[in-house]
Amino acid sequence: SYGANYIGSDGLPAPIDAGTKAFAEKLVNWVADGRMNKEIWVSASGTTYRAGADDFINGQIAYYYSGSWQVANLAGKIGKNFDWVATGSPCGPAACTGMPGGAALVAIKYTKNASEVGKVMDFLGREDIVREFTERTLFLPAHKGVLAGKIHFKTDDENVKASLEAFLKASGKIAPNAAALPAWKWGTPVYGALVTRISQVMAGELKLDEAFVRIDEDIKAKVAEASK
Repeated sequence: SYGANYIGSDGLPAPIDAGTKAFAEKLVNWVADGRMNKEIWVSASGTTYRAGADDFINGQIAYYYSGSWQVANLAGKIGKNFDWVATGSPCGPAACTGMPGGAALVAIKYTKNASEVGKVMDFLGREDIVREFTERTLFLPAHKGVLAGKIHFKTDDENVKASLEAFLKASGKIAPNAAALPAWKWGTPVYGALVTRISQVMAGELKLDEAFVRIDEDIKAKVAEASK
């Protein structure tokens, strides 16, 4: 991590800072000199997501920076073709941190069946149920009780076990500014502006300094639109 902070003191997006600019420059240079696959960034348009998992699975790239949700996918498609490991997040001058995320199953407040929904949520939130779900699906848990105990992932693949243990260990070392982002109201427009404009730099459509200006402008426009 380069210590970038996107959240202003008022809770609104802050102008992109030195940390963002420093890492963006490195990212652009890595693509320019061939150390990073350009197609991952510029083959899709706008904020469209193009995963690099298949490139890693097919042996086209040596290092793939992603999240724990890819573990089951990698295990199923790589099989015994080659060994692979989870390394944890590379270190920058500020921290060695990833960013938490994931999917959530939530109850809707205005449901007409509050009692029944409550029972389902109570069941799904039970420690033993979360533990079983975690062990069988190879997903990391968001339950403190489960995290505090030993998790026995249901797999014979030693690559999977080692990788999930590495992710579990890393989950306790998330930097505060990274931990604040997933639930932040303005995260999506910030992510979108960063991806769109930096990808344009990589494609040769913008200069990096121009992209920095456009990123702030894009984010301000999204905030203004949502605040009407």
